[in-house]
Amino acid sequence: MKAEINVEFNQAVNRQEIQSGDEIKTLFGKLKKWLADLKPVAFSGSYNDLSDTPSSLPANGGEAERAVSDSTGADIAESFANVRSNIAINRSALGCVKRNLLKNTAKTSTKSGVTFTVNTDKSVTANGTNSTSNYANIIVFKGELEAGTYTLTGAVSDVFRIRLGVGTSADGYGSYVGVDRGNGYTFTVAEKALYTVTCQVESGKTASNIIFCPMLRYADITDDTYEPYSDNIDTRISQSTSCIAVNKSTLGYVKKNLLKNNAVTQTVSGVTFTINDDKSITVNGTATATISFMINNKVGLGIGNYILTGCPSGGSWDTFYLTAYASSAWLSAPDFGSGCKIENKTVTQVVISIASGYTANNLKFYPMLRDAEIIGDAYETYQPSLKEELDSLRNYIDQKIAEISGT
Repeated sequence: MKAEINVEFNQAVNRQEIQSGDEIKTLFGKLKKWLADLKPVAFSGSYNDLSDTPSSLPANGGEAERAVSDSTGADIAESFANVRSNIAINRSALGCVKRNLLKNTAKTSTKSGVTFTVNTDKSVTANGTNSTSNYANIIVFKGELEAGTYTLTGAVSDVFRIRLGVGTSADGYGSYVGVDRGNGYTFTVAEKALYTVTCQVESGKTASNIIFCPMLRYADITDDTYEPYSDNIDTRISQSTSCIAVNKSTLGYVKKNLLKNNAVTQTVSGVTFTINDDKSITVNGTATATISFMINNKVGLGIGNYILTGCPSGGSWDTFYLTAYASSAWLSAPDFGSGCKIENKTVTQVVISIASGYTANNLKFYPMLRDAEIIGDAYETYQPSLKEELDSLRNYIDQKIAEISGT
């Protein structure tokens, strides 16, 4: 039976890391300081327990309500339109100055004798003669548009135009909706749908440094001056969340990788798996059988949305891949090098698979499992959660007490 031990201690002045070898009274003093500094919200998670919150939000973003008129003081409606256009706040960007909704994903390429060069500002310069009987095309945008009214601009003329298509089609351009011939094209989207924007050079025509400036904006923004696409506020917030990478299970602890690599260096069926200092895994050798190398068989993540990454590029069913399981069931398609998303599932195991007969030569895996809200896929090693740290502290204190009491 353990003897009771009364420990007298004082709260530490500053928050300090606990260290192996600390006296028990020092450990308790440090721990008390950490607990004393936690605010009520750390335990309740309630907004009501936050301090220094605003009692109310100012109207109109802090601007006093006032009548707005134009230079003559006669046309308030016109002034409001000018204000909207000049500020160019798009409804998806809430406070982010942005006008162009068209994210140009095209790469410089030659189509039907015409070279389309994508410039640093995402405008497109066309050079060459279209000797075919059809338009020379380059797709600069393919994506979904929400319901609303938009204006497409950036064409030069009917010869050098920008076409709008909707849905899918065999040629990839979508069903014809309309075209900008240099004066803009305004259209209405009734419900969310896939749209395609294409820069075109007419059959038999020669382009000599013709510059397309493809821009898609909300129609209530009247200024058609070209500006490059920039991420909206939702994307920027998501990126900031990713940079901070605070996982919801770690209460203030900066952590992104939820996958604890428990594997040890070993050779399996002719292939050596080497666990590196940063917990990445280097693979070498020829597989004499299909291999499933377990990274962690007790991941223990509850139902949620996760992203698994870390497989080298070029993976396939016939070579190598990274897979997540719940018990013995696959949770999604494997990561072949571009990551895979796991939606509304638990995760219990993560495995590296090597196909029989495949030869690995310094193949390096960086296994990482993160919350899907975190978009940054840069690898970082696993860090213990606050609960794991406290459990470790409890075990350490129990061990010290056992040593002192001789039990």
